[in-house]
Amino acid sequence: MSNRTYWACEAVGIAPEKSAAYTVIHGVQSVGMTASFNLQQVFEIGELKIYENVEDIPEVEVTIEKVLDGHPLVFHEATQGATAGTLAGRSNQRCNLALSIFSDTGSAASGIPTAEVNCSGLYLSSVTYTLPTEGWCTESVTLVGNHRVWRTAAGGSVTNPTFSGNLFTNTDAPLSATGVQRRENVKFGSLLDGTVTLLPSGTGGVRGISASGTNDQDADGNFGAHISSITVRADLGRDAIFELGRRKPYFRFISWPVEVTTDIETIPTEGDFIDAREEAENLTDNRILIVLDDSTKLDLGGTNKLNNITYGGGDAGDNSNVTCTYSYTTFNDLSISASADPG
Repeated sequence: MSNRTYWACEAVGIAPEKSAAYTVIHGVQSVGMTASFNLQQVFEIGELKIYENVEDIPEVEVTIEKVLDGHPLVFHEATQGATAGTLAGRSNQRCNLALSIFSDTGSAASGIPTAEVNCSGLYLSSVTYTLPTEGWCTESVTLVGNHRVWRTAAGGSVTNPTFSGNLFTNTDAPLSATGVQRRENVKFGSLLDGTVTLLPSGTGGVRGISASGTNDQDADGNFGAHISSITVRADLGRDAIFELGRRKPYFRFISWPVEVTTDIETIPTEGDFIDAREEAENLTDNRILIVLDDSTKLDLGGTNKLNNITYGGGDAGDNSNVTCTYSYTTFNDLSISASADPG
């Protein structure tokens, strides 16, 4: 009997909807799950006490964070069979998720789990990619649905068909030859063939980025822009469509338009040089493409426009650096690709 549950005795996997072919997610750092039971109160004239506390369908939300390591992205596993790599092309795909819990006396998540929770019919709800200078590059994905079921080994209902032997044996490792992606694995350079990162330049662009969008190095190997972090996020939202005769929704659609944001933090040497003139057009559209060594690409198209610029830090006495954070926004345009995409 286990006394606790911790990271080494959990395994999470995803399968396409109506499929039992689950794939274990590698490089997972955290899994969080919430079930909310929506209650609606009915009262009646003539009595103070509640007439009925009506239970509507539950809301299930699962958030997974993993490191970028060459293994398939959660975003791709959750949207297998998509018609295209864009947000719109992946918007209708659904998936099933299983979280298996094993004995805390084992050194890896393997064998028959002591308990397992299965969530079915999950939709992609949000996705965030974080590329920091400290730590590792991560993906965070939130899935939403209306159904989950717990099972225990004691009841004989868990025979571990979920992962069918494809579990952990203390030999797991990153799939990418460059390992877990860190700051040095963000690809900069002067090429314009889609193999390096392109960032906003010119009017409303990042100070130090070339006119073509590349972050070029000088003769000493120093980049034009000293970038501390990049964060890309998209919150899709989901609205349910109901019909008479059925309790659950028959579809949960994305609330278009979807805002896609990119925050780029830099350590400036001269200021941000973003003018804000009250009687002039201050901004232009810009291309954003982020490329990592493990083949992950985040393509936000060419209509990104600066929404906010923050200059701060460097306070007296705290030995901190001045930072500039450029926040860009576009809508509906985010294509995520990687060589390990199962689709």
